[in-house]
Amino acid sequence: MKTVGCQPASRQRGIVSVLLVIVMITVVTFVLVQTFVISGTSSSDDSRQPARVGALTLAESGLQVATTRITAGVDGSDGFDSRTNCCIGTTGSCLPPGQRLLVGNDTFEYVSVATEPAGCTSGCYACAVTIRGESGESTRTVKSIYKMSSMAFCKAASNKDCSNQKAPPPVWWLTLPGLSTPPVGIGVFNLAAAGNVGCWSGGCLAAGDLRWQLSDGSRIFGLGNTVPQTTAETSVYQRLSANTDVAQTGALFPGANGKSPTVVGAYADINTTKGNGTTGSTTDGASPDNAASWCYRDGSTPAGDTLILGYSAHAIGTSATGQLKAGEVSFNTIPLDYIAKSPHPTNKAAANTVSSELWYKHNPAYSYGTRIRGSIRNGQPVEGNVTVDFINKAGFCVLNDPSGIVASFQVGDKISTASNQNWFDNNSPTATITTITKSYSGCGGKTYVMTNPVAKSDAKDKIITASLITYIDRELVVEQIIGGAPIAYDGSDSVLVGVAGITNTPKIISYKEKLPDQAVPTPGHEGIYLLDSSPKFLINGILSAKDVASGTPMLIGGAFASAGNTVVSVPKITKAAELPTVGTIVAVRLGNALSMGAFQAGTKVITVDPLNKTFTVDKPIPTALVGAEICGGTCALFDHSTTTTGFRLASSALPSGTDSWVAGFTCLDSAGTPTSLNAAISMGRTWSEVAQ
Repeated sequence: MKTVGCQPASRQRGIVSVLLVIVMITVVTFVLVQTFVISGTSSSDDSRQPARVGALTLAESGLQVATTRITAGVDGSDGFDSRTNCCIGTTGSCLPPGQRLLVGNDTFEYVSVATEPAGCTSGCYACAVTIRGESGESTRTVKSIYKMSSMAFCKAASNKDCSNQKAPPPVWWLTLPGLSTPPVGIGVFNLAAAGNVGCWSGGCLAAGDLRWQLSDGSRIFGLGNTVPQTTAETSVYQRLSANTDVAQTGALFPGANGKSPTVVGAYADINTTKGNGTTGSTTDGASPDNAASWCYRDGSTPAGDTLILGYSAHAIGTSATGQLKAGEVSFNTIPLDYIAKSPHPTNKAAANTVSSELWYKHNPAYSYGTRIRGSIRNGQPVEGNVTVDFINKAGFCVLNDPSGIVASFQVGDKISTASNQNWFDNNSPTATITTITKSYSGCGGKTYVMTNPVAKSDAKDKIITASLITYIDRELVVEQIIGGAPIAYDGSDSVLVGVAGITNTPKIISYKEKLPDQAVPTPGHEGIYLLDSSPKFLINGILSAKDVASGTPMLIGGAFASAGNTVVSVPKITKAAELPTVGTIVAVRLGNALSMGAFQAGTKVITVDPLNKTFTVDKPIPTALVGAEICGGTCALFDHSTTTTGFRLASSALPSGTDSWVAGFTCLDSAGTPTSLNAAISMGRTWSEVAQ
């Protein structure tokens, strides 16, 4: 029997080492193989990454194209209406789903264009657009929602509820966007509806305030309303008495100079003449007709800086949707600026029987001159302590005048001593001033006064202190300041009295006292003032002073310019901000005895000179300005020589076939530059990528 012996320990350890080496080689080999595989995969991904980014960029580009084309289709300017079928179109046609557009060697494709709610054919409120971008072997698909915020027209032949009586939701509408931070704007809307229709008995306006409502009784119905912005968007539409063709136009007027716009008033005009009736007129903007002082007003009421025309027309044939021509729509010969029209002339989805347009004119507000109501009183006493020196029998020097009454002396005034000191001949305490010499050398530079009767003999060479009374006929009582700047009482403000026959322009030289019913005296405002001369009236061929009755209109601190000149002097101003801005249209307000002179219609300021207190205009002044009240804003757009102001739609501006139109006006104050609300859509700030 053979004995098996054990292997030495050192030999066993050698075998284990070999096995370990084999295992390590295997592991390293596996790791290297996996590293090569991963590296190859990463390299492949890296090579495709630019293509993936390119595909996404192409899809985003497709959304931008869709935005442009859907927007154009909202008002029909590309010949289709994107609200009826969410059409992404080119001029006159739609791009069907599956349409591929080549961009270099790559493409993007409109995968689907769906209405929301699904299947709607009119008044769709949103479009869901899906677009796929392809670059090389990579594709990326994105989706976005386009919300329709307007449907500015309705064609009765294809829709049975153009009356909007079932609203909400409306069949046609415009959207006024919301704004959460002041100043908020205001929307102005104009409706044109065909035929003998009116407002629905259940209420006409869905929002806002009615500004005009007109009908010729058979062909056209026009309506205008204003809607202030709120924090939320507002659907603006009207409800009519019957189903008919309609078109609505809207514009958003933002605030200006930190203020929200306000409505000053409104006016309406109608033209029912068949054919191209081209002219109309409004009453003066400050007249009481058809809404008191409808466009500019006195006192604290806003003066207005923006005039808006809403035009509604009916036509026979295919041309009613033609647009009024720029430069041929004017107010008092001043061209108006176009804002918007509905429907667009190329819109095939809209009715061709009605047209609605908005036009406007902005003019910076300006006012120069203070309009008041008051009286001028004769023979009113002014008393004060004075010290005089009778340097000769003819007159006296004023040594001391703490009450300032001597500054108001005028030749013809009667003076007397309250203490009945007999200063004058015949032992009289009373005399009439015949001569006033200021800064007289014989008085050491003080005022020298001569009288009739002259000083009595024993008064000569005497210095007398007494309570002196002067009886003046030039006391101005300002009962009410209607509008304008505070009154200056340094001799710079002249006074024009609204009474026929006045031949001079007295100046205000001092503030005397408050009115009896005033709690606190307010110099520069209501109160009693002294004038440097008596207002003179021609009575029976003789210049005379007389009382001016309480409540008489007057103008203080007017402008001056000679006929044929272009430089206007405004001496009342104290700082550059009181001058009109360059480009402002100016007018002489009212054009009567209170405000003498005139500018040509549409006269504009071209330069201002604060140093010399003047401004220059672009047209020669036809009639000299004498104490004239100057206005800008909407006031300057009116014809102040008459009680009505004409507006004109030149015959070449009206589309052929127009057989009737109506027009409404409204005026705003503190309004900025308007934007049309007719072709508005909104797309979410983000889009989503569709999973592949």
